[in-house]
Amino acid sequence: MKRSTLIIVGVVVFLVALLLRTPAVQLHRLFAPSLAQAGLQLQGIEGSLSAGRAAQVDLQGNALVRDLGWNLRAVHLLLGRASFMLAGGRDGTLVDGIASIVPSGTLTLQDFKLASSLKAVLAAAGYGGFPVEGQLGLDLSSMKLRQGWPRQAQGTLTVRGLGWKLGREAVLLGDYSATLDNETGGVKADIATLSGALEVSGQARLGDDRSYEMTLQMRPRPNAPPMVPNLVRNLGAPDAQGWYHVNRRGKLGEPPGPVPAP
Repeated sequence: MKRSTLIIVGVVVFLVALLLRTPAVQLHRLFAPSLAQAGLQLQGIEGSLSAGRAAQVDLQGNALVRDLGWNLRAVHLLLGRASFMLAGGRDGTLVDGIASIVPSGTLTLQDFKLASSLKAVLAAAGYGGFPVEGQLGLDLSSMKLRQGWPRQAQGTLTVRGLGWKLGREAVLLGDYSATLDNETGGVKADIATLSGALEVSGQARLGDDRSYEMTLQMRPRPNAPPMVPNLVRNLGAPDAQGWYHVNRRGKLGEPPGPVPAP
């Protein structure tokens, strides 16, 4: 090997080693614009790029997970992306999996699991006013997000103990699953009932242009508590088989622009 080549290799190794040891709080100033494009902000950063911890991760300015640790997969820097093994969480929220981000702000999740209360996740996404409760589980083989919006997704989302809280006590509806998959121009979710007082089935779609469409049918089971039929009657008249139909579509506004680097 030529001496010039050895010198170049030595310089590259030195620079990479220096980068990996740089305090994460300093590097965050460089990555903050890309993170903000993905809708993410980090607070209370400790450690280095190669291994560290954030006291809190926000999604669009709302707390998503606390006490999250990371370990860098350094080889992926050669491919132009920062890829991290993530693990942590507290206060009822747990995270485990791989997250990668590129300079454009596209965030990719792989072999990713999230367990949290449904209300906490909705609040982090900016929909904290929904009167629901339950436990959410997300098991993804992959997902790509841009400005906090899913562009691709494959995996399963479950909600257990779903309740609609009208007053002091919630109306318990049941356990449900959504199988996520890619389709042209967005993501679809096939929704099914696992158990419970309210039977639900149908599909939801999220478009790349931040549009959404939901087509559901639901009906109380014969042994459902009286509050469940009372709740779904607000949807209108059922069909001959007792199904109530819900059809919704619309488009969500663009999220706020990138947060300036501190």
